[in-house]
Amino acid sequence: MTLKARNRLIFIFLFITLIFLFSTLVLVIFAATQNQIVQPENYFRHIKLFNYSFTSVLISILCFCLYVPVILTYIIFRFEKTQTTELVFFMGFLFGCVAETVRIFIPLFSLWKTNSFFLLSIGHIVNSGRVIAPLSFFFATHFSATEQRQYVQRNFIILITTSAMVGFFVPLNTFVTTSTCTVLSGYKELFYTVLLLINAATLLSMILKSVFGKSSGEYFHLIIGYVVLMAGYFLLFLADSFFVLVPALVLLFAGTFVYLGSLHKMYMWH
Repeated sequence: MTLKARNRLIFIFLFITLIFLFSTLVLVIFAATQNQIVQPENYFRHIKLFNYSFTSVLISILCFCLYVPVILTYIIFRFEKTQTTELVFFMGFLFGCVAETVRIFIPLFSLWKTNSFFLLSIGHIVNSGRVIAPLSFFFATHFSATEQRQYVQRNFIILITTSAMVGFFVPLNTFVTTSTCTVLSGYKELFYTVLLLINAATLLSMILKSVFGKSSGEYFHLIIGYVVLMAGYFLLFLADSFFVLVPALVLLFAGTFVYLGSLHKMYMWH
């Protein structure tokens, strides 16, 4: 993928996310004025340490919606003339963040009261997003070498296809809605264990690459940024309390800027 083609795709992605952000904000504001945002009942909670706050759930979803265009704008200005394969796979992570925003439709349309195809589709989209987010960094670690650049489009398609297949084959319990406005996954312990194993494998690969490869000092900062942003990402999609929401946002944004800043310094002379 050429630099010009990559930048064009990023501009298109930014344009689409801005339209989605504006439409979502208008829809939420209208629904709020009409008292049509309905909190799910008999929900399942992943984190039970703090008091539940439905408002924090809505804010966390909107933060995902805002995070993507903000980071895309940063990428456009910072990486306009920087060729890096890792950035292509980082788009996969941003796709995962966009997938989280569809959760807003569950309270807006009271879908948790139904077993509709729309509800089922939201559950599958969210699960696919939660697979592609950590898997993107795994691909970035293993398929970003210079000799792999000619295969970046093929590898990215494999990334998207694999994540979609896994996400859509994970069974869903449409009779149970979570406190974060999504459908409860069947075999949820196994599903989240797999996600954690993907992150662990990525981190281990990055550490080995740093120790045994010809990595610069910035690569260590890249690893730190990855750990921090993924911690923020996981906490943000599980946030149903302000005590979880606030640190999640700090970790996500701080980790992202450290990761991207380190990536830019690694390639700015290439």
